[in-house]
Amino acid sequence: MDYYNPHSTGSYSPNTNNQQHPNNNYNHHHNATSTSASSSVSSSSATPNNTNTTTTTTTTTSAAATATSIASAVVASAEQEKINRELFVGNTPPGTTELLLRQFLNAAMRRIHLCGTETAAPILHCRVNQKFAFIETVSADMANKALNMNGIPFLGAILKISRPSKYGGPVM
Repeated sequence: MDYYNPHSTGSYSPNTNNQQHPNNNYNHHHNATSTSASSSVSSSSATPNNTNTTTTTTTTTSAAATATSIASAVVASAEQEKINRELFVGNTPPGTTELLLRQFLNAAMRRIHLCGTETAAPILHCRVNQKFAFIETVSADMANKALNMNGIPFLGAILKISRPSKYGGPVM
């Protein structure tokens, strides 16, 4: 059966290699190349009988598996860093808002010289519940310094600042 070949000089050419376009209308004469994550190494050597033998070794590298391993290690490292920067704040009084607690603790850290007065806020985020809160500092070192504020009075309550239960690093 003859098919139209858009790459030929004539208007029609016979299909000599039985390759057909997926919709069976056109003949393709493209050389398809495929890429893979495999590499072959060939070596030739002479045997004692002076006959040449060729040995082919195929090495398959799994780039996807390597990338996945690296990505999961980075994610695990980032998660651990976040845990190291988090602190538990217990005994928060009723009506405590995230903004109020964050502003109070940032100002307190500056007042008692746990951070520089001209530096950015040492506490980035604050999540408040009815009786407790979690704060996230800019660094693990800043979290260690913020532990010194345990027992600070806030709106008539004494705040309990400590590491969260999921913290797995050294206890300061």
